[in-house]
Amino acid sequence: LNCSEGLFHKALDEGLQTKSSRELLLMAGWTLMAAAEVGISDPFYDRDHARHSPEWRAEMREEFYKQYLEPHVAFVDDSEDLEMERVLGKYGLASCRFDLIPSVALERVDIHNELCRVKWKRDPGAWLRDGFLISSRVDSMHRHYWSIHARDYGEDHLAHGIWNLMA
Repeated sequence: LNCSEGLFHKALDEGLQTKSSRELLLMAGWTLMAAAEVGISDPFYDRDHARHSPEWRAEMREEFYKQYLEPHVAFVDDSEDLEMERVLGKYGLASCRFDLIPSVALERVDIHNELCRVKWKRDPGAWLRDGFLISSRVDSMHRHYWSIHARDYGEDHLAHGIWNLMA
C-alpha cells in the first residue's frame, strides 16, 4: 500500500505528463492490486470471511507469490527482443501473462463496478462518454489512500483506489 502511494505521488511530482510518470502510475496500480491480493487480514474485504476462509486466502497469497518467484509457463520465450522491449516500455511483458493479474483484486474491482452501477442508476456509463477531470481522480486517490491509513471500514477503499488508477 505504501509503495503504491509513493509511486502515485512520484507520478504526480512529474506532472503526469511524461512517459516515466505514466509508468509510475501503472506500477502504482499494480502494487495496489498486489496489496489487495496479499492482505489476508484486510478488513475492507470479506471481513466476516463469508466469501473466502482465512485458510483459502492464505493459500491464495502463497500461490500469488509463487507465480512470480517460480514461474512455470511453457509458452514464454526467454530470448531477448530488444525492439519488443523498447515498444512495450519499462514494465511491458511480451508474453502478456494474464495469469499474473491478481484475481482477488479484480474481484474486488468487479464488486466496486457492480455497486457503482446500482449507485449511478441513471447513467453509470457517463464517465466513459463524457470523460472526467484528472484532478477528480487525483483527489479521489488521496481520499482513498487516507481512508485506508485511517482504517475507515465503511467501504472498500482499496478497490476504489484500484479503479481510480485503472480509469
